This record gives sequence, structure tokens and C-alpha cells, in this order.
Amino acid sequence: MKNIEIKKDYNIKIAYEITNFITPTFNYVLIKKDYSSKIKDLKIYKEQVLFLDKDNKPIIANVSGNIVKHSKGKDCFNNVFSTIIIKNDFKEEIKHSLAKIKTANDLNKLAKNYNICSYNNSKQYLADILESFNKADILVVSCLDDEPYFANKSMILQKNLENLLQTIDKLRELYGLKKVYLLIRNTESNIIKNVMTRIGTFLNIQLKLIPDYYGYGNNYILEKIINNRKVKILNIGDILILHNLLIKRRLTTKKYITISGNEVENPQVINVKIGTNINDVLKKCIKFNNNANFIVNGLINGQKIDNLENLIVTWDFDGLIISKLENYKKSECINCGLCYLSCPINIDPRKNIDDLCLHCNLCNYICPAHLNIKEDLNNE
Repeated sequence: MKNIEIKKDYNIKIAYEITNFITPTFNYVLIKKDYSSKIKDLKIYKEQVLFLDKDNKPIIANVSGNIVKHSKGKDCFNNVFSTIIIKNDFKEEIKHSLAKIKTANDLNKLAKNYNICSYNNSKQYLADILESFNKADILVVSCLDDEPYFANKSMILQKNLENLLQTIDKLRELYGLKKVYLLIRNTESNIIKNVMTRIGTFLNIQLKLIPDYYGYGNNYILEKIINNRKVKILNIGDILILHNLLIKRRLTTKKYITISGNEVENPQVINVKIGTNINDVLKKCIKFNNNANFIVNGLINGQKIDNLENLIVTWDFDGLIISKLENYKKSECINCGLCYLSCPINIDPRKNIDDLCLHCNLCNYICPAHLNIKEDLNNE
């Protein structure tokens, strides 16, 4: 594979401040058509099962409080759903703790019963990943953000370092893994220094410094690079979820998101409740120009949305870029070849190559004609 270095826009600052916004007045639960309700009264407890999906898996509450009304909300893919709105009582009341985990099978079962998804992907389930550990020798834990202007994974590690190292070592013991590698970009000097001061007490966890090339933060691409069935990959957000299960005996109801862009005065990584309205986050935490483009989930893999009304933080929401109002128009392909030159695996995106494509989206990002190459050219 070819190493690709992204040319950075230095008007967009990387966020290295962390803010907590974990006490929103209202919390929103998106209701899909195939959900069946388990709500018996208006009083709601944190981590209470609210709905079952079509596979009988639970959808939980992220705060305690009372149901006040129904409304509409949308996810980061611009899908619109009905919602229930829970007015937060700020008590974080929980009815019961999770069962204590003693074995790998206990952890697999708990992750499966609660339908726990990966930290950045609601369609990938931790139970499926954990069950594959039975055939693994090595675990790779990635702290690499996929988007060049996001710092979610870096800040997860920075903020929770000791707890995460303990959890990684516990996972190694539970699954009988021989070695664990912790991947950090070689540009993250402060984080590297902090990790080096603590990792020495964990003899089976080894730090690996990774060049600042695009694609290494994508687990799918990382798997292709490693190309070893005995090696399994988790991102550091997954380790945080597993820490809550293993040590705290709690479900995870919060995640880190990045708000940045050249129209943002104070870019930040923000720890927010799942189910928070993004407008509430912006009003409380961010100074920005409202007359701007809003790009959900970053400049490379994200998509522009017309407005932020009723946009709710879900597990698929990683952040928001607020950029200068520039409306580019698509033009005809000029056959410049930049998409081919930028492709990590040296294929021509202008041809129908979906079976080979890594879906890294670099070709679209680099295109001077502002084409969605796979859609605009392969469907002609």
C-alpha cells in the first residue's frame, strides 16, 4: 500500500482542549420504525431499556428523568426519525448494576445482550469483534483519528490513560492474548510522553509510533495493511466502552466529539451524552460564525448538511467542521489523474472498482472538479 500524506489547512486548528457537556436539559432518543416500546411510565432511569429493535436488542436511556413529549430528530446521515424527549433530572439514577464479568464468555454475552456497538460505528457490534479474539494472538489498539482535524481518540487516551491501560491488560488476560500494541501518531508528542511514563508497568503492552499518513485511522484499511488473521483491532473508544463494562459495570452513555473549522474561534473535543442536540452543544461551548458550511464527520469522510436543526449526537456522529461559506460546483472530469495518484492501493477510481475500493474517500476529497467520483463517473 502507498503512504498518503494529507496537506493540512493550517487555518483549521486541531482541538486539544476537552470540555464536558454531559448535563443537557433535554435528551433525545431516535425511534426507528421497527422498534417496539418497553416504556411503562413517564419516569425514566439511566440505562433503562426503552425499546427493542427488530432483532430484540435493547435501546437504552442515556439520562434519568421524565418523558415530556415526542418530536422529530435527525442523525448524521440526514435521516429523519420520530423521537422521545427526556427532560433530564440531573440525578443519573440507575436501578441496577450489570453483572460482574469473570470470563471472556461473560463479556461476550453481555456485549451481545445489550447490542453494544463500536464507538464510531453503530453497524459494527463489539460482540462480533470480541468473539473473534478466540483465534487471535495479538491485539492492536488504535488511537489514530481517521479525520485530519479530529482529535477524539487522542483525547480519549489522554483523559483516561491509566484506566484504559488497565482495561487493555485485563482484556489480554481474559482472551489469552500474547501481546498488545498501542498505536499513536508520531506527531502526538505530549501524549507519547504521558504514555511512556505509565506503560512501563504493563509489560505486555507495547507502544508503536505511526507516521502521520491518511488511512491508518481507519480500522478497515489498518486490517489490510496488517494482513494477519491472528491480529485483531479495536479503537481506543471501544476500550473505553469495555472499561465501563469490565470495571464500572456500567453501559456507556457518552462519547467524545470534535468541533473545529476555520469559522470556529475555540475548537474543542467535547465529551457529550449520546442523544444530545448538537445546537445545545454549540450554544454552550463553541464560538463560531453561523453563516458557514456545516460538514458532519469531517472534510474527508463527512457530508455537508444544510442546517443543524434537530441534529442529534448518535454513535455514528464523530464531530462537526464549520468552514467558510464556499459553494463549489461540480464540473466535468478533467482527467487530471489526481484521484489515481492519491489512491493508497494504486487503483483508478474513475473505473468501476467497487470490489477493490477501500472506501477511504481520498479521491473525492482531492478532486478539483468536486466530483463524487464513484457515484458521478461509475454510474454514467
